[in-house]
Amino acid sequence: MKICGAVEVEQAQNEHVQKVIDQYLTEEDKDLICSKKSLSSIRSFPGSELFHLYSEANKVKEFCENGHLKNVKGFGVDYLIHRSFSNDWCDIEDFCFSEGRTTEILLDYLDEGYTFSDDQLDKIYAWVMMSPYALMSMTEPIRKQLCRTVELLWDLCVMKSKAFATQSNETAQTMMRDVINHWSETVVIPHKGIGRKKLFED
Repeated sequence: MKICGAVEVEQAQNEHVQKVIDQYLTEEDKDLICSKKSLSSIRSFPGSELFHLYSEANKVKEFCENGHLKNVKGFGVDYLIHRSFSNDWCDIEDFCFSEGRTTEILLDYLDEGYTFSDDQLDKIYAWVMMSPYALMSMTEPIRKQLCRTVELLWDLCVMKSKAFATQSNETAQTMMRDVINHWSETVVIPHKGIGRKKLFED
């Protein structure tokens, strides 16, 4: 009986692990993660691939639940339409984020007389459709840079000036713009006009 119980527990744990992996990682994400791991000099052990995928999936889960996903996607959309970052994105209840909110904002802009090129819409759609893992990975250097400032931030408790905090914020936003600019120059669009079709016509 104890053996059967242990097997059932292990099976439930494996099902939970697989469920988390499938929920937060696309097949493309999984392939990329495994290919990176295969290039690593760290020696693998049986089951390590599943463990690694589960670890990355949990990072993505935290990235989404803490609101980072919708803020990163929102910042990108705002930047691509030349709008200052808006806290409207924080109002989205579903942390998974869809193109629906983007369409609403673009339609509001069209009503106000703005126009968008096909190239612009293609990139906006491509940005919105990126997986949470891809966006988390792209912005990882920003997180690491901000982590380096944590010890320096201790000094703020005895400093009257807000200059350092302001500089940290500006540095992070500059890095974020650089990330989007680089992505914008290298992203592959399947076919021209897909953004207009998916955001306005479907």
